[in-house]
Amino acid sequence: MFFEGALRLTVDGVEYVVEAGEGIRYLANKPHIYECHGTQKTKICMVIYYDK
Repeated sequence: MFFEGALRLTVDGVEYVVEAGEGIRYLANKPHIYECHGTQKTKICMVIYYDK
């Protein structure tokens, strides 16, 4: 869940911009990069789940 600001997330070469109030789910075994998007502070909560 994203609480403040926006995040640019690139997963397997595809770019997404996720903003406050939104969420995103992706397979973390794919190449991924995340970075703050814009000038505002970004505040998020990340949940990481490992399937057995």
